[in-house]
Amino acid sequence: DYWIVENLLTYQKSVGEHSFDALVGYSAEEETSRNLYGKAEGFNYQDLPVLSLGQENKEVNSEETSATMVSMFGRVNYAYMDKYLLQVNIRNDGSSKFGSENRYGLFPSFSAAWHISKEKFFSVRAITDLKLRGSYGLIGNDRIGDYRYTQYVSGGFYYPMGYDQHQVLGMRGYNLANEGIKWETTSTANVGLDLAMFNSRFIFSADLYKKRTEDILVNVSLP
Repeated sequence: DYWIVENLLTYQKSVGEHSFDALVGYSAEEETSRNLYGKAEGFNYQDLPVLSLGQENKEVNSEETSATMVSMFGRVNYAYMDKYLLQVNIRNDGSSKFGSENRYGLFPSFSAAWHISKEKFFSVRAITDLKLRGSYGLIGNDRIGDYRYTQYVSGGFYYPMGYDQHQVLGMRGYNLANEGIKWETTSTANVGLDLAMFNSRFIFSADLYKKRTEDILVNVSLP
């Protein structure tokens, strides 16, 4: 089962040669998975594939998991004479895949651009458009399994108990908890140049960027 709810509010305004628009929003989503598995062997009647007719190695398992995400976000765009452009974004995401101490992550970003070709001092007729731009931002990643921050147990295991060592159905720990697990964060810085010449018959773009990822989420095999 999966559901998502999103609410958005936008606003636009122009004053002379200044213009800007803003957006704020909130979203919530949940995904629930339910699985039921059963098997049996030793069927006397092969034409009746009913689990209850199996005589040997009967087994039934079930599983249910749920993951939720809530996000609050905002964005502002500003432009002056369509020459100077600025965008600022911020979002706060909360994921049930992390413990209460690390559940939320804040991820801001911004970008700016300068249309050099629209300046009065620019007079190169062969160049249709020349733009310098730059950006910096953070993004988060929570793409891991559910409940990794806590220990959970699994049933279906038998243990010898008492003086006669009779078998008793019990449970065991299934994983090692990691309470410190948190959002994986990637920061990206970028500087670029866009050039269009001869009525955009020739278009060229160049980019220089640096990307760094911290607190990488990866499974580690333990002895």
